[in-house]
Amino acid sequence: MPSNFNVIYLGRLPLMDTTRGNITPESANQFVGQTFGSETDPLFEDFRHLAQRPGYNNFSANSPTNVYNNDADPNQRAGAQYEYFRTTADGGETWTPHAYDALAVYNNSTITYVDGTTANVQVHLVQDYNGETFWVPQTSQNAYQDAMEAKPIQSLTVGTLNTNYANLTAYRDIWEYAVCFAAGTLIETADGSRRIETLRRGDLVLTKDNDLQRIRWIGSRKIGTAVLQENPNLRPIRIRAGALGASTPASDLVLSPQHRVLVRSKIAQRMFGAIEVLVAAKHLLEIDGIEIAQDIAEVEYFHFMFDAHEVVLANGAEAESLYTGPEALKAVSPAARDEIFALFPELRGMDSTALASPARPLVKGRVGRQLAGRHARNRRELVS
Repeated sequence: MPSNFNVIYLGRLPLMDTTRGNITPESANQFVGQTFGSETDPLFEDFRHLAQRPGYNNFSANSPTNVYNNDADPNQRAGAQYEYFRTTADGGETWTPHAYDALAVYNNSTITYVDGTTANVQVHLVQDYNGETFWVPQTSQNAYQDAMEAKPIQSLTVGTLNTNYANLTAYRDIWEYAVCFAAGTLIETADGSRRIETLRRGDLVLTKDNDLQRIRWIGSRKIGTAVLQENPNLRPIRIRAGALGASTPASDLVLSPQHRVLVRSKIAQRMFGAIEVLVAAKHLLEIDGIEIAQDIAEVEYFHFMFDAHEVVLANGAEAESLYTGPEALKAVSPAARDEIFALFPELRGMDSTALASPARPLVKGRVGRQLAGRHARNRRELVS
């Protein structure tokens, strides 16, 4: 599990640890029953990336490799080593003394999603020494984390206090970023091949099933060098020319790890009852010519959506358009659901009822890797 991860920022709040020098957040009970987030200020718009500056740590003596020590106030411990944390929503790279100080766990907490449904979860809240408060992910992919990733989160109502922890476990689930094309990708349009960064709302794009379709929305986000260095799970995937099949793609295609490409083969037909399926790029790494792009220092991701989920041509390969919406998000992998909205809040409130059906069956996780493995072992092209 990574030591840097995504969090939801709840604001600068009264201190949980009111007595400097001890290791107990004795005022953690003050948050019981409080609600954070609302319909007009939903929490999914407050996703941040939490990173620890390399070499600046004060790990607990009894668990020196995976637990941050608390009471690390540089204002009161002059000359002492303490954690530097950075939290950013935009890949910024400025380090400030943002030291972890307290963590508390609450049971029977209630998530309200943007569609009005709810879920009961356990939540971990942490603070720095100034009271900046964050909802952090679970230490593993479990039922609570699944609920946290199920749909875009509108609000959180804190439940009963489970325990006050002295230290913050460093290794947690990540909440990966979005499903996107990298800048420079060539998209087939009514005007021929165009770089994705030149496309605008209203432009006509060629789709596999429905001829030319207008872009309803397009957005982008830059992921900075530091964020990629801190979290290799966010690095883009490169599909080299010809890796999917003969001349497919026509040139190297760079995608976010969760972006799905079309696989068309007899193996897919035997496994899923459909000759064409959509599989995330990260699940195809067993195929020669598909690899994590370790040489890319920073990346700008773009994505667009139509009136329905579509398959488009990107560098000559068939790949998906953005697949989103209150119901359609249930079919998106847990690692991508909330992040789409965190990266692209403009999507909130759009009429997306037409997006309820995916353009092709969506192959997830383990079975996607099995599909790639069978193609690799049998030396079969992914697109035949």
